[in-house]
Amino acid sequence: MPGKAGMVTRPNHVVVRAYDENMEQFELEGEELLARCICHECAHLHGELYVDLVEGELMDVTAEPEEE
Repeated sequence: MPGKAGMVTRPNHVVVRAYDENMEQFELEGEELLARCICHECAHLHGELYVDLVEGELMDVTAEPEEE
C-alpha cells in the first residue's frame, strides 16, 4: 500500500519443510531477516496481504522526494 505503514510481528527463527523441483522434501531453517522473509512469502501463499496482517491501524506516511 503506497503511502501506508503498519506493524507486523514475525518470528526471528523458523523451520519450514518444502519440496524442490524434483519433489524431494527438504528442510530450511531461517533466523532474523531470512525468518521474516520466509514468513512473508508463506503469507502470500496463503493469500494473506500485508494489510491483512497489520496490528492496529495503517498509518499514513509520506516519502521524502529522491535527490537526483
